[in-house]
Amino acid sequence: MELVFEVETPAQAAHLVLGMLQGAEQHRSLEVDGRARCDVEEIPELLAENPAVLFILPSPIEIGELGWVPDVGIRVVRVPAGFDVELSIDLDDIADPGALARALFSHAQRLAAAHEVTSFYAGLEPASDEDTRLFTGSELGPYRFPSHE
Repeated sequence: MELVFEVETPAQAAHLVLGMLQGAEQHRSLEVDGRARCDVEEIPELLAENPAVLFILPSPIEIGELGWVPDVGIRVVRVPAGFDVELSIDLDDIADPGALARALFSHAQRLAAAHEVTSFYAGLEPASDEDTRLFTGSELGPYRFPSHE
């Protein structure tokens, strides 16, 4: 599953990433354009240099009411209009993907509001595929996970 925030400036991307990392106890790795770095506090300066890709593997991350989610990756990709800040979640360890989708929807809205992001969406990877979108901004669907009821 992938959540994408579209932002315009390196400062906005850094602010959003640091906000996402508040829900993690630590990080396992940080890479900038394929080079290992170690300190997440450097993220604002690293993004100010306009890298093509920044990638972070945090420890399990807290996603709203769902709690701790393992196997999460955060990637910042430079695009023509600015940066895409992506949160990827491996569904292999998720017992109820529908519950994750609901928690991710609320979590995304809180992050977007707190970091003044107006364009965001989530779906099965790649989230850019509109047929498998879980939500776009405040609009749900069209994809929904089958119910476990």
